[in-house]
Amino acid sequence: MEEKEKVNNQTDETVETCETSEETAEVEAEVKEEKKGFGAGKKKSDKSDKEIKKLKEELEDTQGRYMRMAAEYDNYKKRTAREMDARYNDAKLDILKNILPVLDNFERGMAAECSDGAYKQGVELIFKQFTDLLAQYGVEEIEAQGQTFDPNLHNAVMHIDDEAYGENEIVEVFQKGYKQGDKVLRYSMVKVAN
Repeated sequence: MEEKEKVNNQTDETVETCETSEETAEVEAEVKEEKKGFGAGKKKSDKSDKEIKKLKEELEDTQGRYMRMAAEYDNYKKRTAREMDARYNDAKLDILKNILPVLDNFERGMAAECSDGAYKQGVELIFKQFTDLLAQYGVEEIEAQGQTFDPNLHNAVMHIDDEAYGENEIVEVFQKGYKQGDKVLRYSMVKVAN
C-alpha cells in the first residue's frame, strides 16, 4: 500500500508539475506576445502619431476654411445690406424726380388768377402739404436767382450780356432745381449773364 501511495503522490506531483509547466508555458507565451506587441506598439505608436498629426492638420485646414467662409458670409451680408440701401435710395430718388413736375404744375396753378378765394386757399394748403412732405424726405430747392452759376447745380439754357449783372450771375430761373442731400434730383434751368 505504501507503494501505491508513493506512486499516487508521484503522479500528483507530476500532474502539478505538468500543470505548472503548462501555466509557465502560457505565461511565457503571453510575455512573448506582450514583447512582440510592445515592439509592434512602437510601430503602432509611430503610425498613430502620424495619423494624429495628419488629423490635426486636417482640422486646422477645416477650421481655416470655416473662418474664411464665415468672413466671406459676413462680408456678403454687409455688401447685400449696402446694396439694398442703395437700391432703396435710388428708387426713392426716382419717385421724387417723377413728383417734381407735379410740384411745378401746382406752382403754375397758384400763379394763375382765381376769383374763388376758398378754392385758391385750398390749393395753397395742398401745395404746402406737398412741399412739407418733400421736405420730410430731405428734398430742398436749389437756390438760383441772383447766385453765381454752378454747373454742378444749374443748367444754363440762355446767356445774355448785360453790364447791370455780375459775371456768371443767374438772372432768371426757368425751372426750379431740387436736391436731396448731396444728390441733385433736377438741375435748375437758368439764364446766365455775361
